[in-house]
Amino acid sequence: GQRTDDFIAEGYGSKGRGARMERDLETYRSIWAGEPVGDGPNPAVPPGTRQIPLLFGGMAPAVMDRMARWGEGYVGGSVPAPMAAPGFDAARDAWRRAGREGAPRLVALAYFALGDSDKGRQNIHDYYSVSGAFADIVAGAVCDSPAKVKETISSFADIGVDEISFNTGTDDVDEVRRLADIVF
Repeated sequence: GQRTDDFIAEGYGSKGRGARMERDLETYRSIWAGEPVGDGPNPAVPPGTRQIPLLFGGMAPAVMDRMARWGEGYVGGSVPAPMAAPGFDAARDAWRRAGREGAPRLVALAYFALGDSDKGRQNIHDYYSVSGAFADIVAGAVCDSPAKVKETISSFADIGVDEISFNTGTDDVDEVRRLADIVF
């Protein structure tokens, strides 16, 4: 399921979002290329502005094709490495099919809650609760100990992920220090 509140600010809902994304990507590219905006002669960005690297996530074939056409890489879901691996493989395949050189940048997502682990798992479960049993999988993958953080890093490295974005499950600012103490 999807959270309808994820689309409130945008005002359009999830229907037609792929077409909107394609249109927006074309606009971004023309802006980054220094083309004028609207009917005026002024470009939106100064000459020499570099394009913002775009990462795409999702499992639909259209997402993979979009990632290979427009992006720098792929962001996997917040699930354990074995469950995320097929998405990373599909991203690599789409990249090759599109004739792109090299490989896509592969980014894993992992939640952590090292202080109040129960609260962190509950917050994450609540957010994903519209997805049924998937909420249990994501909440169950929360890194709640130094060993779990290290195991998560190792498991994603084993499947060739370039980086991991750790996201806290609570609003405790000390969580960042706790994670840094483990990772660094």
